[in-house]
Amino acid sequence: MPTTLETSSHFLEFFPGSATSYYTLADKAHPTYYTPRPLTETDCHLTIAPDDKEKHLLDIRLGETDIGQIDSNDDESINALAIFTAQWREALSAIAENNASTSPTNGSSGADTNAAGGIANNISSFYPISVVTTGITSIPRFFNNNSANAQGPVYPLSQDPSTGFANTDSTSSIRSSRPTSIAHTFSNLTIGSTLESPINTVENTMDQIYAQRDQFLVDKTLRLRLVTWNLHGEPITKAGNLDALLGRPELYDLYIVAIQESDEIGPKNLYANTVTLQNTKDAILSALNTNDSADSEQEGESIKENESVKEEDSAKESDSVKEGDSAGNGYRAIAHNQLLGMMIVLFAADPIAAELGGVEIATTGTGLFGVWGNKGATSLKITLGADESVGVRGTDLVFLNCHLAAGEGKPGIDRRKWELSEIERKLKIPGLVGTNPKPEVIFEDNITDDYSDDLPSPPQTATIESSTTNNSISSRNSTNSPGVFHDRIYFLLGDLNYRVALDPDMVIQFLASKDYETVLSHDTLFQQIRERKVLTGFKEHEINFMPTYKYKVGTDEYDDNKPGNNDKARAPSFTDRIFFRSITAPDSGAALTIKEYNSLMEYRISDHKPVYATFELECRLVDAAKRKTVVDSVLKQSDSLENSSKRTIKVTPTELLVDDAIVLRAAEGAVMIEQTTAAGAIPNGEDDALEWALDLQSDTITATPTHGVLPRGAKQYIHFRTILPVQKHITQSMAEAVAILRLGNGQDIFVPVEFRALPTCLGASLDLLSRMSGGARNTSALMDASSTNMPREIWNCVDYLWTHTVPDMFEGVGVDIDSAAMASQGWKGEQSICEQVQDWLDLGQDFDRDVLDSANSIRTNSGIYSVAHQFLLLLWHLDGGVIPVEYYSIVLHGREGSMMILERIPRVNVNVLLYIMSFLGHLVSEGLDRNYLRKYFYIYLTDRLFFYFLLLLTVWFLVNLFDPLIISLPPGRDNHKAKQTRREFLLGMMNL
Repeated sequence: MPTTLETSSHFLEFFPGSATSYYTLADKAHPTYYTPRPLTETDCHLTIAPDDKEKHLLDIRLGETDIGQIDSNDDESINALAIFTAQWREALSAIAENNASTSPTNGSSGADTNAAGGIANNISSFYPISVVTTGITSIPRFFNNNSANAQGPVYPLSQDPSTGFANTDSTSSIRSSRPTSIAHTFSNLTIGSTLESPINTVENTMDQIYAQRDQFLVDKTLRLRLVTWNLHGEPITKAGNLDALLGRPELYDLYIVAIQESDEIGPKNLYANTVTLQNTKDAILSALNTNDSADSEQEGESIKENESVKEEDSAKESDSVKEGDSAGNGYRAIAHNQLLGMMIVLFAADPIAAELGGVEIATTGTGLFGVWGNKGATSLKITLGADESVGVRGTDLVFLNCHLAAGEGKPGIDRRKWELSEIERKLKIPGLVGTNPKPEVIFEDNITDDYSDDLPSPPQTATIESSTTNNSISSRNSTNSPGVFHDRIYFLLGDLNYRVALDPDMVIQFLASKDYETVLSHDTLFQQIRERKVLTGFKEHEINFMPTYKYKVGTDEYDDNKPGNNDKARAPSFTDRIFFRSITAPDSGAALTIKEYNSLMEYRISDHKPVYATFELECRLVDAAKRKTVVDSVLKQSDSLENSSKRTIKVTPTELLVDDAIVLRAAEGAVMIEQTTAAGAIPNGEDDALEWALDLQSDTITATPTHGVLPRGAKQYIHFRTILPVQKHITQSMAEAVAILRLGNGQDIFVPVEFRALPTCLGASLDLLSRMSGGARNTSALMDASSTNMPREIWNCVDYLWTHTVPDMFEGVGVDIDSAAMASQGWKGEQSICEQVQDWLDLGQDFDRDVLDSANSIRTNSGIYSVAHQFLLLLWHLDGGVIPVEYYSIVLHGREGSMMILERIPRVNVNVLLYIMSFLGHLVSEGLDRNYLRKYFYIYLTDRLFFYFLLLLTVWFLVNLFDPLIISLPPGRDNHKAKQTRREFLLGMMNL
């Protein structure tokens, strides 16, 4: 059994062993930072001596390290010291005897024995002559009389000095969480070379759990509603009530909305408009989350359970997806993808959102010159019901939003076929074309006739974490393990632009009698499908609705105007379509059924009518409670078998979640491992310590220590650390990995590690900041509608700096998170004050002027420098910037653009821009003192000349500093001429 010696500053714990003894030394200031070390004869001398001033205090030293004091007047402490030193001395004596018996000598065996005895006797000189007993009246003395022969000590430090962990005061909340994609991590890990691990039991455990999957998989029927609409450059908010578009008052589990031409068509729209995307999401969410009396009538119909499951579990509430949840819990936007005027957004009912993951997005342009994004496709893949930690792969749902080229006749048909082939090749969507198209790019005769946008958008980012398709967990073939096949269902929707090859008057005549069959027989897309040239394998429901293009805007009348002088009028056509395709294993349980396919004539803001389709998807989802029962049972059986022949290790917690991290600050969490092997399980003479090593495959998370030995009964804390970056487009920054604890006896223990940051204003857009009235961490106070108010975060920073202007407050300030690095460049702020300011911003609190004034007085103006740094950091990480990239072409008008921009950017951006420009003008009027400038410019001019030079230099400094913070730059557009134009633009904004 281990014994512990507690001093005023340390804990010294001793683990006696039959083969090797170990000890740990922990500083009370950081009690979890230590590593077990073997007891050795040369560097573990324990010395006790009276304090020079306070004689009743005993100074304790281990080797050359002071480890605190013990009060000799405390009988309990003295008795503990006596017991501890007796065991320590006995262990060192055993080591000395063992070393003597194994050392090579020139004498006989008798000489060896005498030598061993001599060393044992000599050891006593290090320890008290008499054993301390209860009721001791004299102070024991521990002297090292043989210190000249002692070798250099090995300091049993309480931490690894290279980590720097002990210098942080941050704490972490640790609790259990559900594993995420653990099996994918398993498949990419290899056994370390330093420890023997002949058999990895993960595969066998996975096989057992997967074999019992029917016990925790529940049959569900989900309802999907897909909508495609070419908006002809109009905002969706102009459509008014969206209930018909969304099928309300009926409720669906998933809504997929695909939009084409979401912004006005023109050469100035070079980039995807994120404001339009946000406004579209807001409008749809507002409609979906509106509660009215009709909603209650639909409750219970959102998710239909398999009848057998209902009978079996009717009295239970453990289903991971319950009936009526979509009505009671609302909807959220799960993922989106955008390419110029094309966008696709996935909305899910709250209970279903937990079953979705593995988002992947991709885009490809096929428009002007075959590459630009005015035509092309945006794809969005999401996995439903996956739980790869137990081998359940789930079902991939792939949604493809297409906007193909316009044009009549064979050239248009060939062009669209080529576009589909490009989309199939680049986005890996099978079955879009049936035969190999001609390799050459086919351009439209008049490309300006259908010009929407002309450049692809910047790289797109998914709204929730992306992941790639995972490989099989097992590297061997197994009839019980999940195969590599992944169920996948494709949905193709959009403006495919295929026309009806029939005289317009004849089409209208057939439509008057609702003879859709005759009209569709001339539909060029149907003809291409029948000839197996395109969409082989895809299906479309029967069309029993009017053609969706082309209408006179604001009416239900077809547009009979001729597009050109020599052209014929366009025939009404079914340009807007929805196709689907299922690729599933026979025993997967996944089945898709289309229930409705129609258009919506009541919407008249576009020359297209929206088209929708509803589906029922039968699938199998994981019941979390039943899954836990199965996993616990399998692991218990596995543990029972392993514990009978292997040493046992307890890991606490089994899954590490640090959910209160703060972006740009070090976040830490710890996992404790303890060897709980019973004494009888270790053979006599065998070392009871167990070697271990940590395998952590992560670029963002570090761990310390990463290896060591663990004596029986000892505990070892493994500390994980990361610094989470600011993430734009998403509300929470996170990092995750799976740490593998590899034990010397062949066991592998998997520990999921996840860090999640608290919500922050850093990385938010101005629109979002204006709606966070209570701060980023108070999500309940988030307003639904966009606001034109000044964001509180911007106001607080500028207001403080306006009233506390100092000449050099931006000196050395940058977006570097390392205060030491900024200090080397002349920054005079305090990291602790910066962190306090950031907390005020995230919590939606006003600045505490007393705290800042105190910082300013302790270290000259350090509070001002710190606020200045956080202000620039806020602007640097602003999602979309003050002037979004889509308005960059206006900036390039220079001074003229400074007036135009106020009429184009959103109102909240206008308010922020004007406020910051006024602030910069204030700084110019305040100027910078000449002594500050002369540090960089060794000039001595007359006062008048210096005044003008000072003014010019101040303007130059501020414009260059704030240029990249205010104006969002498109990639590859930052040349010398553009910089000069941007300076002119900012000077125009400052009225200079």
